[in-house]
Order: sequence, then C-alpha cells, then structure tokens
Amino acid sequence: LRREAEQLLEENEKVTNELGNLREESGWLRNQVVQMEAEHDSERMQIRDLHEQLAQQPAADSETLEALRREAESAKDLREGLKAQAAEANRLRELHAALEADHGRLAMRARMEGDRAHQEGELKAQIGYLVEEKEALCRQRETLEEELSTLSAEVESLQISSVEVEEMRRLAEQHAAERGTLDAEAARLRAENAVLVAESREMLLRLTDAEMRLDAADALPLENELPDCWGGAGNVGDPVATNGSARPAAVTVAEQWVLHESALPLETPSISYADRIFISFAELATGPLAAAAAANVRHRQRLASILESGDAARAALQAYRVHDSDRRGSLEWHNGRILDF
Repeated sequence: LRREAEQLLEENEKVTNELGNLREESGWLRNQVVQMEAEHDSERMQIRDLHEQLAQQPAADSETLEALRREAESAKDLREGLKAQAAEANRLRELHAALEADHGRLAMRARMEGDRAHQEGELKAQIGYLVEEKEALCRQRETLEEELSTLSAEVESLQISSVEVEEMRRLAEQHAAERGTLDAEAARLRAENAVLVAESREMLLRLTDAEMRLDAADALPLENELPDCWGGAGNVGDPVATNGSARPAAVTVAEQWVLHESALPLETPSISYADRIFISFAELATGPLAAAAAANVRHRQRLASILESGDAARAALQAYRVHDSDRRGSLEWHNGRILDF
C-alpha cells in the first residue's frame, strides 16, 4: 500500500506538471485567440470601411472587388481557424477539469492509503505491546506457580509441624499434670517433714524438761518427793501444765490443715478452714484487698509459688508456735501477741 501510495503520488506530480503545461498552453492559446479576435475585429472594421467606401464609390473596378473578396474569404478561413482553436481550447479546459478531478481522487486515495498505513502501524505497535504483556503475564504466572508450590510445601511442613506441636503440647500437659501431682506430693512430704521436725523439737523440749524435773526430784528428800509426785500435778505452778505438755485441739487441727490442705492450686475459688471459716477469694479480690493486690503485682509470681507449695502456711504455723509459747491454742490481743504474730 505504501508503494502504491508513492506511485500514485508520483503520478499525481506528473499529472500536476502536465496540468501546469496545459495551463500554460491554454493561456498562450487564449492570448492567441484574443489577439486573433482583435485582428479579426480590426479586419472587420476595415471591411466595413471598405464596404462604406464601396458604397460611396459604386464605380470601383473589379480588381478591387476581387481583392476584397479574397480578403473576405481569408477572413472567413481565419474565423473558422479561430473557431477550431476555441474548440481545442474548450477541449483542453475539459481535459484540465478531468485531470484536476483525477488529481483530487488520487490525493484522496493517497490520504486514505496513508491513514490506512498509519493505522496498520498503530495496530502493529499495539500487537507488539500485547505480546509483551502476554509474555510478562506468562512470567508472572510461572513465578506464582513457583510460589504456590513453595507455599504448598510450607503448608505441608507446617501441618507436620502442627501435628508435632500438638503432640508436644499433649506431652507438656501430661508432664505439667504429672509435675503438679509430684509438686503436691513433695509439698505434702515437706509439710509432714516440717511437722515431724516441730514435733521432734517439742519432744526434745519435753525430754529436757523431764530430765530437769527428775534431777530436781533426785535432789529433794524422800519424804518431800512422794507427795510432790503423787499429789500436786494439777497446780498452777506445775512445769508440765505451764509448758503445755497437753497439746490443745486447735493446734492439732491447724497442723493437720497445714499438712494436708494448705498446698492448693492458685485457681481455687474458695477455701474452708477447720469446717468453720469460709473464705471467698473472688470477693476479697474485688473488695478490700483489690488495692493491695494491684500495689503488689510485681510479687505475684513469688507469692503464688510459696502459696501453692504450702511454704506460706508452714511459715505461718511456725510463727504461731513461736508466739503461742505456752501452747494455749489461741493468741490474745491485750498482751500484743496477735500484733507480733
């Protein structure tokens, strides 16, 4: 199409050049026709003058008339030649108009061919762009397929890992349950050990006190020894009564509670002490002890450890034994022992 358009443009230039030449020839012919018409007019004027002269001179000779006739005939031939040239000029004008119409059609066709070539170029460029986009999309698809395969492998590994983690969690829970049981058993054993140590100390004190009383009895006369041994055991000044050799029931209950029930989990909602005193930890947490709990939150882990292990209960029992030195089974306010405890 481009080559045809170029050939049409060349033909258009040739036709334009021919039209220019035809315009020049037509102009020249037009000038000749105008000049011949001017000459014809002048000759016609001369003939009219001659006719007038002939009319004025009816006695002119035949030679002059013959000459005039020949001139008239030559003028007639000239007029016919002028008519033929005018017809040729008209034909050239029609040919020029036809050539101009052909030139317009060729120019229109050339523009259409040029537009078509331009559109084809744009279409080729769009096709190239679409091909590049297709290649880019193919590359992206390959990349996504690789990522999908990688993710599938990771998902499979994560599924395997999740199964392993679930098994490890189950083993950890089992281990934690076993550890809790072992910790509770260890706490119970520590409590029993602490009670046994306390009882051993108390028995050692009893033995020491008995040895001292026996030494004192050996130092007394025989007549004074028998009444004291058989008669005065219930007096206020008796060492056995004042040192609390007969253990109060309240102390025994406290020791049994520390031994078997003090090491409770921290999630226990409430507790009943000696089947008489009920304590709800939820009410204490939202009530009078809320501010104290917030202020001592940094000690929570340590306190939780000593509460769940029973160390706090054993320490409290040991402190009570220190302040209840005469083994009454209770502390009194007026002597300051509750404040000291």
